[in-house]
Amino acid sequence: MSASNPRPIFRSDRVLVALREPGSALAAPSLAALRDRGVLAGIDRVWIDYPERAARGDESAGFRPANAVDPRVRERLAAILRGVAVLRLQGADAAEVVADCGRDPAIAHAARVPARRLSGVARRGPRRPQWNQQVVRIAEARRLPGFDDAREIHIALLDSGIDTAHPDLRRTAKRSVHVYAGAEFAASAHDLAGHGTHLAGLIAGDARNRLGLRGLCSARVSAFKVTGDEPVFVSPEDGFEILVEESAWLAALAQCAEERVDVVMLGAVGTHVATATEIALLELLAGLEIPVIAPMGNDREAGSPVSAPAALPGVIAVAATGIDDSIAGFSSAGPHVALAAPGLGIWSCLPLRPGAAAHRYDPELGPSRVGRAIARACRYGVLDGTSLAAAHVCAAVALLLATHGKDSPARVRERLMASAWRPRAMRGELFDHDYGAGILDVLALLSS
Repeated sequence: MSASNPRPIFRSDRVLVALREPGSALAAPSLAALRDRGVLAGIDRVWIDYPERAARGDESAGFRPANAVDPRVRERLAAILRGVAVLRLQGADAAEVVADCGRDPAIAHAARVPARRLSGVARRGPRRPQWNQQVVRIAEARRLPGFDDAREIHIALLDSGIDTAHPDLRRTAKRSVHVYAGAEFAASAHDLAGHGTHLAGLIAGDARNRLGLRGLCSARVSAFKVTGDEPVFVSPEDGFEILVEESAWLAALAQCAEERVDVVMLGAVGTHVATATEIALLELLAGLEIPVIAPMGNDREAGSPVSAPAALPGVIAVAATGIDDSIAGFSSAGPHVALAAPGLGIWSCLPLRPGAAAHRYDPELGPSRVGRAIARACRYGVLDGTSLAAAHVCAAVALLLATHGKDSPARVRERLMASAWRPRAMRGELFDHDYGAGILDVLALLSS
């Protein structure tokens, strides 16, 4: 894809609104009008406030009761999310809906929803399945005196879900959340994309295989499925892609704050646009000393457009390298990159369940679904992407926290950058827009 033809920034079928009064969304005249026109497919509330949770007695979607959440966190989350909802549109122009909502006195603000994609692509892999672990020196780190493999560290993975029945993930996969209490939107419990399972295996796989594949740590992973099950038509150039559902994305970030997880790994990327709600939630996580790791994005050929959440304040952005330590041909560059890690030809777990159905785009007929669900022949495979690089850093941060204790996200970022090793391509520079401060070195990180 050329730089003159960038990927779409926004979803055409989603709009985020914040109601002035958190009652029925359809009390807002503009939303009632959408319903009457038949173009409002559904309304997904992002937040269920604590009194309503108590009245419903419903904790099945992972929301915690009020007495289990720090009061200060409760207040901040309520201030950020009360009245926030995502509109699912069918046959309506999202830009016009935002404009109409902006004139509605019942709505405080309305915004387009970023188009966020999973940042991993399947391919044939190198013959050295664990070359990436050699690069980051995890084996040497495990031989350090007092090495802690992070069994008590809790990682939240926001992605396509995980296969909790995978033999390599049965011990480390704490749970998988796929239903959010306020949303009419509902996805299945299965990881049909395979992306989240792959990341979970790379972070904390249990080495129950004949390939010698093993995760970098043994942290407990909670998977928050934030994608739908079916690919969405994006554009004639991009075809169909599995996209993030904004209501699930925001609800999952809120749950990360409620549960005070230790590390957050974001597996999806969008363009530079972020909603005020997302920015506020990330600021809350930073205030709670929860590091957030995100991929730089896979749009180098498009001129490396700035991506969110990687470029947002407080987020640790990670670029991808290949087996020869060169920057991956797809890895986006930018001044906000912290460091790089292996992200090309990475072996890890895959779910055995068939994936989402194949789709195609015909210039004359338009979008259509064709064929059967994508088959998978084994539980392991290879992906490329900056999300794979970010997963290496996520595991390294878990090991760092297990060894040296909790620290601020800014300090964690500093330690990652200070311990990174500089490849020859950096020509002796301390920082560049491709590698950041260099390539992840777990041994140096834990020894610092």
